[in-house]
Amino acid sequence: MTLEGLLFVNSDGLGTLAAPRVGRFHATVAPGRWLAAADPFGHLEILGRLTPLLVPPTDRVFQVTAIIPPPWEPVDYKSPLIRLSLADASAPTASAAALAPADGLPPDALPLFAPTDGLFYAAPSPDDPPFIREGDVIAPGKVIGLIEVMKFFYEITFDRPGFAHGARVVRVVARSGEPVSTGAPVAWVVPA
Repeated sequence: MTLEGLLFVNSDGLGTLAAPRVGRFHATVAPGRWLAAADPFGHLEILGRLTPLLVPPTDRVFQVTAIIPPPWEPVDYKSPLIRLSLADASAPTASAAALAPADGLPPDALPLFAPTDGLFYAAPSPDDPPFIREGDVIAPGKVIGLIEVMKFFYEITFDRPGFAHGARVVRVVARSGEPVSTGAPVAWVVPA
């Protein structure tokens, strides 16, 4: 499951990403990072489960200017999490420009991101088949991998906005048993 943060923008181009629910917040971006619609920017720990937070739909590009609460600080609904400034004309057209599809991928391919730092696992055990393979068609809610953080395993589920009818996996990037970073692509998909 993923959640969209609440986006508030003033007429002067300054904005805030706020908490969509009560929980404990941890940012996965730093000041200076560009953010656009559907980009991951942090986690909310809700009842012991990490839930990735995404930028809600917007046609604007923002730059992170400040992270407000300290890591894993409890936050209330609508608590400010991240301060933003509206990008100027010299900014990239989208933060995903840095994650442009690699050679051989369709131009409409979009990444599925790691929600946290940790060790990625492609299958529930070494003897089991992987959760996803290239060519698979996956539906919203499908587990695409596991991330181990301090001996706890968290499911990565397919919940990317804009794919209500599912997606086809065109490339799996993360390797089982290897570390991944927050916001790094795990796999690339196209609409099914």
